[in-house]
Amino acid sequence: MNHSPPLLNKITSAIKESLSIPMWGQVPPFPWEKFLQALRDTLQMQELTFASKKAEWKEAEKLLEGLGEHPFITSLVLSPLVSSCFLAIPQEDAKRWTSLFLEKEGKKLFIDDNLRKGFFQFNLLHILQTLYDLNPYPGLTAQLDTHALPHEKSYCVDISLEHTHGSTSCRMIFPASFHNIVTSHFQSTPFSLKNVDAALELTLKVQVGKVALSHEEWKEIKMGDFVVLDLCTYSPTTQQGSFLLTLENTPLFIVKAKNGELKILDYALYEQKEMPMIDDTHNPSGEEEDFMEDDEDFEDFEDEEIPEENAEAPLEELVSPEEVPLSLCVEITHIKMPLNKLLSLQPGNTLPLAVSLAHGVAITLNSQVIARGELLQLGEMLGVKISEVGH
Repeated sequence: MNHSPPLLNKITSAIKESLSIPMWGQVPPFPWEKFLQALRDTLQMQELTFASKKAEWKEAEKLLEGLGEHPFITSLVLSPLVSSCFLAIPQEDAKRWTSLFLEKEGKKLFIDDNLRKGFFQFNLLHILQTLYDLNPYPGLTAQLDTHALPHEKSYCVDISLEHTHGSTSCRMIFPASFHNIVTSHFQSTPFSLKNVDAALELTLKVQVGKVALSHEEWKEIKMGDFVVLDLCTYSPTTQQGSFLLTLENTPLFIVKAKNGELKILDYALYEQKEMPMIDDTHNPSGEEEDFMEDDEDFEDFEDEEIPEENAEAPLEELVSPEEVPLSLCVEITHIKMPLNKLLSLQPGNTLPLAVSLAHGVAITLNSQVIARGELLQLGEMLGVKISEVGH
């Protein structure tokens, strides 16, 4: 991999943005698939699956709601962080879970609740060992702890584990204090691709153009309309031009379609933007010389002290969200690939292209398809004839 630093910086920034979780901020994504397979191997339960059933903030008095009487509660800490999260499991579910392992060894289920809880925690240690070996968050180690469940608002995630005896339900409880400490920890930790799973699947977009429209203009768009693009890198008439391969909203490569493939031509280190036209008619020949002759007066002005109250920049006037233009992208298709493959791409490489412009293009807003149509050229104008639109 011989990427230039600017490209690596762009990839890093785009992935950091894509992995940002609204509630957890910059916490790297947890490798659930790898963890599940490792857990299957450790517990010798290849049929094991799990799923998140419900996730929500709960008030302190409702943290154990729906878990029955006296659920087993285990405290977990991400050492060296000081705050704890908690695993709560109904007694009947804990009994069902422990029976899976006792029956394998031909032993009877514990009658005593303390023995059952002790065996459950022993089993939990095997799970924590699997997590330790996986090491999803370098520098942090999940450990059993003795903290009591705090009386505070917490983020709760209900989880269902499916196995040969049916299913086992449990609840992860993340107190607000734990949430604050974890998010602060990762905000202060520099983001690095080294800490991101190399198999992380990314979605790249093949982009051909852009247009900015007001909300009112977009509301008037209907099927059959021709939307002129502000920027288009390909002519459907001459079939000449190129596309941009982007991650999120970040252009990475300039590509060209040929024979059902995309060939990478170059790095897209500079985003294409339209520059405003400069009107030179207000500055006739000779005016610059006259301005230079008056430099002495200009210097006198520079020496004048500017009153402090006038030196402050005025606050920008607030605008309504309806007045902010919609930045729309025109895309041909999406390509999915793991992070390690993206990092290996360079000019000269080719990628399979399953669709072509003949299949039409999609108009997207914040990665959501809001219209479809056909890329056309009318005279000097390049645009999209709308065939389907959502309002």
